Amino acid sequence: MLVDGLELLQAILKTQGIQFLCWERASLETREADYGLRSFLGTEQTVQSMFSVLEQQALPGSLCVIRDQFLVTYFLFSLPEPMETARYFCIGPVLFPGDADAGLEILSEELPAFSSYLNSLQEYYNRIPLFSSSDQLLSILCSILQKVFREEIRIGTAHLPASSFSPGLSATALHTPPQVTLSALEDRYRLEDAMLEAVAAGNTAQALQLHYAFNQHRIESRSQDALRDRKNLLFVLNTLLRKAVQKGAVHPVHIDACSRRFAIQIEQAASFRQLDDLSNQMIRRYCLLVQNYSMQKYSPLVQYCLNTIDLHFQEPLSLHTLANSCSVSASYLSGLFRKETGNTVTQYIHLVRVRHSLMLLNTTRLPVQEIAAACGFQDVNYFTRVFRQLQEKSPRQYREDLYSSISKQNASERI
Repeated sequence: MLVDGLELLQAILKTQGIQFLCWERASLETREADYGLRSFLGTEQTVQSMFSVLEQQALPGSLCVIRDQFLVTYFLFSLPEPMETARYFCIGPVLFPGDADAGLEILSEELPAFSSYLNSLQEYYNRIPLFSSSDQLLSILCSILQKVFREEIRIGTAHLPASSFSPGLSATALHTPPQVTLSALEDRYRLEDAMLEAVAAGNTAQALQLHYAFNQHRIESRSQDALRDRKNLLFVLNTLLRKAVQKGAVHPVHIDACSRRFAIQIEQAASFRQLDDLSNQMIRRYCLLVQNYSMQKYSPLVQYCLNTIDLHFQEPLSLHTLANSCSVSASYLSGLFRKETGNTVTQYIHLVRVRHSLMLLNTTRLPVQEIAAACGFQDVNYFTRVFRQLQEKSPRQYREDLYSSISKQNASERI
């Protein structure tokens, strides 16, 4: 039960982009806890002394909130185990509003030897998850840990003493960007790549989770106009998602239509509120394109036929016309198409045409005969027969049922 609770805690923290570390007294792994900041600013002994302080504060049944001299916050707890095998858990680092700017100011004032690296160290702060309220995060952690320990959680606070940090490098000894900066950049690019891979695979849940983690890395403004800066970032995201979906073997005509719609929506937005949820909408929509239109699992011949049917369903199409355009026999194409898609060529043509007829029935008042012609059926009676086979009702009955449902819904809303 305890292990399950810790795994749940780790999974929740991961969705929020928060680091969750575990270590034992006998094997301290200290470099990663603060993403390497203290290794850059001081010596390895300085980092180990930090963990000694943390261990003293991490008592079983309690959650210790520790804020260091750079205004970064950690949450510490330990399990009720014998001292020699005790395990310690560190949640964080995290930031709260105003901490990053104040922390950089402290670095500038107290560690002047590193002033030339302040812009680079901004990446360190940009990497740390930012939360609007410390009380809110603390409440969430306590609620989860109460389930883990099955007892009321005591909350303590502590500050890491400033004397624990003593810079051991001079500015003249540093000729490359610090590893703490490189690690932050590498992590941001890794998350971006993983997110795009998830989009290319049509994995919406994973793509959204990785996008959230990616957004924990705050990107410095490129423009003095904050709204324009946000728009520019969304334009970049739109382009990256477009290329990811192309990698997922979606035909460019579908990608271009989606990309163009979002580009217009981004540019026409007049406020941050209109842009707030747009990135998530984009990810969902592009993943949906992969789910609905990806040709990745099909052979080039079947890909060609599927795209031809999808894009030219209004035109006269048949097994023989497609076979002739591919310079293969009708029997060969028929067997390969059915093997890969589970449908015959004719069945797939019907599916696509009826799908478009449903859209016209739902959104227009065009006569059924015109809808049939617009979807590639030259004979309205044949259209009705095919429609009935797939929808179990005629086009007219489908439309009547639709209007009846809308009327009932409007009547209930008036009541």
